[in-house]
Amino acid sequence: MKLNSIFMLALMLLILNTSCSRIIISMYGFNSAENMTREHILAAEKKYKIPPAQSFIADTILLNFLDSIKATHPIIAKDHRQGLQALYYNEQGELISFHINCYASGFPNLKWNIDKVMETFPPKTKAPLDSILFLEKHLSLIPRSLHGSIMPKEHKKYTILIYWSYLMGRQSKHLLKTIRKNLAKGNASEIDIIYINSDNLLMHN
Repeated sequence: MKLNSIFMLALMLLILNTSCSRIIISMYGFNSAENMTREHILAAEKKYKIPPAQSFIADTILLNFLDSIKATHPIIAKDHRQGLQALYYNEQGELISFHINCYASGFPNLKWNIDKVMETFPPKTKAPLDSILFLEKHLSLIPRSLHGSIMPKEHKKYTILIYWSYLMGRQSKHLLKTIRKNLAKGNASEIDIIYINSDNLLMHN
């Protein structure tokens, strides 16, 4: 079985939370879905050094939109429902680089720098690009903040959306580390970073 298939199996078992699944999900450093609360998410946000003013959460607004395009664009809907994502948008609001857990592989941690794509900024894309979720549309589907923050209305040369998850534990940590290292290769004054918690996406998959 391919490593990515094992990862996706572990992710499904995470949601099921059966006793036989706990050994498998622990190998990937996932957290249990049982009794997950907002406090767990906030504690993880602090642990991962996510600035509160840049911290948002995906909810049913995004889920409903993705469900509405599933029949006509099943791959796009699936890709944008993944728990770990990094989306790089340019000044025109176009998606120019897309990275999701489905296109990463590795054990015990997902490898995000396959083929050295993260050696340049912006990085080379690994997931297929699409124009359905251009930047303004995407941000309109993420109105809810964890701290009452307002989504920025003006954007810099690059806007980076990073989807992270309490449930995906250690894998979130490694994604954030990789993306932050890549962002350091760019000009900080030209980059907006928005963090989006994806636990709702995972719980409704």
